[in-house]
Amino acid sequence: MVTIENIIFVDIDGVLLTLKDCRSPENAALLRSRPDGFMGQLRFNAEAIRLLVRLADLADARLVLSSNWRRSWGPDSDTLMEKLVSEGLRQDLWHEDWFAPLLGLEPRKIDEIADWLDDHPSSKALVLDDELERRRPPLPAGKAVVLEINAEEGYSRPDHLLACEYFGVEDDMKSSVPPRGLPLRPEPTAPVTRPLRPYSPF
Repeated sequence: MVTIENIIFVDIDGVLLTLKDCRSPENAALLRSRPDGFMGQLRFNAEAIRLLVRLADLADARLVLSSNWRRSWGPDSDTLMEKLVSEGLRQDLWHEDWFAPLLGLEPRKIDEIADWLDDHPSSKALVLDDELERRRPPLPAGKAVVLEINAEEGYSRPDHLLACEYFGVEDDMKSSVPPRGLPLRPEPTAPVTRPLRPYSPF
């Protein structure tokens, strides 16, 4: 019997490093001046990190980096991992193949995610991203869904509940969050601001 592995594809900008965080005095100064190594000094959203770690632990899921930081950071992936760990994403949470492939000079992130999934066919994946192409290549049914994140707020508690629902786990944390039962694929009569959406070519 094939064991299904839960995977979370992680974007950074707009998910863990929110637009709100970019306006903090320290981050804003770094983004204006962009000194050498400034990316390593940017501080991520602590609540988004906490919720993501909680999701990975609850769902027994492994993280895979799909963020464009894979390109902009440079060739030293070891120091990138050190940065991620320093922000609170423990090293044991990351998949052994934790870095989505870099395909060409101007690839589409979605193609790189699809390529990773092709190499790991026993995966059930959740893609956390604030912006993916509207027209996407199809992936096999049941392989992955996208949870669209509001870049201003990042990965938030409402997102977290939807992510837990996708993986079939519950989090009993007390918070002012929408009630359970929000549809994963909402009908037009039941709109959800940031729904989980299965990949499709449209």
